[in-house]
Amino acid sequence: MPPSATRRSSNPSPAARIPPKVVPFTGEEIARGVAIAATLGLRFETPEAAEAFEKAFMAAVPIMPTPAVLDALGVGEALAAYGIHKGMAGGPDALAALPPWLRLLVGAGYLAFAVYAGVRAAREVKGAKEARVPAAGPGASGAGLGEEVLRGSLQPAGAL
Repeated sequence: MPPSATRRSSNPSPAARIPPKVVPFTGEEIARGVAIAATLGLRFETPEAAEAFEKAFMAAVPIMPTPAVLDALGVGEALAAYGIHKGMAGGPDALAALPPWLRLLVGAGYLAFAVYAGVRAAREVKGAKEARVPAAGPGASGAGLGEEVLRGSLQPAGAL
């Protein structure tokens, strides 16, 4: 028997590793869940922008919509093989039962989202402070400052 046949038989497909009573998520359910999570994280300014994002997300490549790609790849079955499926028990125990590589991947994804949320919050604070600070005369915003310097109209401190 060739080595490739041995590898295939020792490493069954994700669908073959799913316990009989487990129902995997469909590509549509996975795509909708990710789209909703992304929409909540991105906090679009208008409902129209959120709708445009979701429409583009669900059909990133028009010839093959996102749910169809996920179904073709068997992503739902692969998740079910690792204990992520419809009707799964949630909580820390369920996450701790995942394989180490998947826990690392989920943890890295969560940390990336947390960094994004932190950066976004910091930008909102900065934007709010900038909106409250009034301009303090000519050149306060930086506009036209170069022209004043070139014309020699800037006076040293205390000179009137």
